[in-house]
Amino acid sequence: MKKFLLSAVLFFALFTRSEILVDDIRIEGLQRVSLGSVLDTVPVTIGDRIDETDYKRIIRTLFSTGQFDDIQLRSEGNILYIKVLERPTISSIKIDGNSAIPT
Repeated sequence: MKKFLLSAVLFFALFTRSEILVDDIRIEGLQRVSLGSVLDTVPVTIGDRIDETDYKRIIRTLFSTGQFDDIQLRSEGNILYIKVLERPTISSIKIDGNSAIPT
């Protein structure tokens, strides 16, 4: 009976939503994009309660701006950390010409 009860508790613990009350939002990895524009884009504000479904929504919203190659979220206590990797400003340079001088 004890094993069944322990198994049931563990099973339900795995499937319960872990929700946090956001006390602060910290953005890491910004270089060109302004902090204000990211905070305006994020669909969560301080005081909101968020869970895993909100994490997906935050990531989708930030990716839709086209400014980031990677976005990672984590929470420590009630602080939401958003780590971003910005897309490069210049993705490639193509030089045509110089057919007279061998390289």
